Amino acid sequence: MENQENRVQEYTMEQGVLRCVMPDLVQYYREAPARVLALFVAAAAKGCPIEADTYMAAMAGLDGVRRLPAGIFSNALQNILLSQRPEAVAPLLAHGLLEPFGLKGTASCLHDLAQVPCTMETRWWSLLRMTGANYATVCAQLGFSEVFAGVLAALDQLAAMPTLPADVQELKQVLSHLPELDYDAAARTMALRDSRWQGQIALYDALYHSGEPYRMRELAISMGQLAVLGIRDQKAVWVQRQLLEAVIKAPETNQYPALEMLARTLAQQYQG
Repeated sequence: MENQENRVQEYTMEQGVLRCVMPDLVQYYREAPARVLALFVAAAAKGCPIEADTYMAAMAGLDGVRRLPAGIFSNALQNILLSQRPEAVAPLLAHGLLEPFGLKGTASCLHDLAQVPCTMETRWWSLLRMTGANYATVCAQLGFSEVFAGVLAALDQLAAMPTLPADVQELKQVLSHLPELDYDAAARTMALRDSRWQGQIALYDALYHSGEPYRMRELAISMGQLAVLGIRDQKAVWVQRQLLEAVIKAPETNQYPALEMLARTLAQQYQG
């Protein structure tokens, strides 16, 4: 993908429309197919349409675009989805450019993307839902991490929940079993289709301001400190989970002396 400085010199905005000013437009895109993706990235970043002649010339270079490596596609898609005009990904879908990565769809299904909170996880998850794509396939083909795939899977779990958390205590329980994610953005995304999720926005805000722990990393005793106590491997994993459950129920117990005593007791009960 060419740098932004070059793209500024090669494009101009005329009456809110992005136009390429190179003399031979078709040749410009055919000699460097990555420029086609850069065009859509630039238009999305500026929140504007592409001038007709520029668009047609870019479409003439699609054969070369199809041969571009996955990394160039993933960077372009990321920039488009996190822009003010994420629906600009539609032409890439419509021309089948994203099928090798497990993404299919039409332009008509992406109009609501701009309403989705602008986070990597919520925009990608929404795109996958709108196109019926499988998160594991897309992440593998585009080179995204297993951690990110796990977050997308967690959003699927949230969307499928028949009953939502009714209070902060229940919300802590739910979040403690999921990978770390932006629950506020997730709730706002789910609320676009399911009004029940509106209440989760205020609920998460209450949890956030409470400062109450609900993640392993928030425990006042670490895995290293458990190891010093002679609690290691699977026993340590089990003990840490039990400690978190105890702290979720009684946040005031999240202090090292109390957790050390409880950890010693739990270690004796372990039957793994």
